[in-house]
Amino acid sequence: MAKKGCLGCLGFIIALLVLGGIIGAISGSNDNDSSTSTSSNKTIKTEGLTYQKFVDLQMGITVEDVNKIIGTEGELESSNKFGDIETKSYRWHEGMANMNCMFQNGQMVSKAMADFSSLVNIDGKDITLEQFNNIQMGSSYEEVCKVVGREGLLSSQVNIVGQESIMYTWMNKNGGNFNITFSNGVVSMKSQFGLK
Repeated sequence: MAKKGCLGCLGFIIALLVLGGIIGAISGSNDNDSSTSTSSNKTIKTEGLTYQKFVDLQMGITVEDVNKIIGTEGELESSNKFGDIETKSYRWHEGMANMNCMFQNGQMVSKAMADFSSLVNIDGKDITLEQFNNIQMGSSYEEVCKVVGREGLLSSQVNIVGQESIMYTWMNKNGGNFNITFSNGVVSMKSQFGLK
């Protein structure tokens, strides 16, 4: 029994490492690799990989389900097996937009999207370093939206061994952005790039 618990924890750690790499990629984005976050954003495209399809993907579905929803087959990027846990990571892309999904024993346990500015319109008042500094650890998503004055864009979600971590991105048209990670519903990490 203890062995199975350790394997579950290892899977969660692996997923967090993958998520960390994706966060780094998003945080280091330039003007062409930007995303945004307002409730008034409009989806630019409706076929193939779209932001809305990414948001609608539910944890627990299979890679075949994702292929059907997106309309193209994902590219296998990595595969490993540790004990009785098999983990596979797939990538879908559309222009500069990239979506990565991780599956453990055939079920999706994480999803992340980077460089998705070509899929949504960047709209809304610029975010500031002061707003970022006013976001407190332990705040809810609703409290963060109140500080910022607009909603964020979902950029990643991990749900392994009952632990959920969701990251939202807020961004300006010039590429300045911040990422806020919510673990089990509250702010657990934040990072910013290029804010004034």
